[in-house]
Amino acid sequence: MKDFPVIFIVGPTAAGKTEVAVKLAEKIDAEIVSADSMQVYEGLDIGTAKPPPEDLKRVKHHLIDIKRPGEEYNAGIFAESALKCIKKILDKKKNVIIAGGTGLYVRSLLYGIGETCPKDETFRKTAESKEKEELFEELKRVDAAAARAIGTHNKRRIIRALEIYCVSGKRFSENTNWNTEKEPEIFGRKCLIFGLDIDRAELYRRIEERVDKMVGNGLVEEAEKVIKSAAFENSGAAQAIGYKEFIPYFEGGITLAEAFEALKKNTRNFAKRQLTWFRKEKGVNWIKVDGMTADEVVEKIIEEMRKISLGNTKKG
Repeated sequence: MKDFPVIFIVGPTAAGKTEVAVKLAEKIDAEIVSADSMQVYEGLDIGTAKPPPEDLKRVKHHLIDIKRPGEEYNAGIFAESALKCIKKILDKKKNVIIAGGTGLYVRSLLYGIGETCPKDETFRKTAESKEKEELFEELKRVDAAAARAIGTHNKRRIIRALEIYCVSGKRFSENTNWNTEKEPEIFGRKCLIFGLDIDRAELYRRIEERVDKMVGNGLVEEAEKVIKSAAFENSGAAQAIGYKEFIPYFEGGITLAEAFEALKKNTRNFAKRQLTWFRKEKGVNWIKVDGMTADEVVEKIIEEMRKISLGNTKKG
């Protein structure tokens, strides 16, 4: 099968995205680009539920283990890196699957950094104190095309364009796909987004089972090594669920059982936030995966892809 759309597989943690992505990739001759904000870090293996070595051998994965815990990584860096990976994959005449649960990263790839670039409240307060004319002259200096497009009257948009440049180093005018009203495309290919939906009780059961398995596989030892590393404290990795819960334990403030419970609770809350995020996103084709094997989910995705493709053909 050739020239498929770029396929996105999203949803909450423990819904089965990794297994589905690998099996689908084998079916459609694809490579996988990870959209996970923590799997990029070396050494954070068990706690981030990285694909097992056998899956990494079966299907080529990208954007896993590309950063050390102290190195910067954000939505803008992800989008830029992911686009480079996608281009290389397509140049090899293979298909592309984006799999992961970091909603901001998925959105940045679909619609550009303009709408997803993190806000900088300190920058905004400083900018608000300046006159509109001064801000406009500054925007003309760093992004003349954006200045022309925005004009001199809309101070809010002038500030946002300057903020994007300040935070991401990217010019607002370079992000031509920032408008979420547009149908997203990547290198001329349409994007199809599939969300794995699952009953809340079943999801929580899987989370409990996953955490217990992580602990059995050596999560506590991995967490201790990661937390004691010099680069951990001031890095993005310090926010990773699966590690921060053990900090009070290693400091003697809580028991190991309490750390496990905190990890399960935080993972459940994270899964709820993921579902809330993706349910607000446009164009997600939800698949109820309760009681389905990964192979059955893959067949369902392929069936939906054919329906969507047929529908688009009829419209044309």
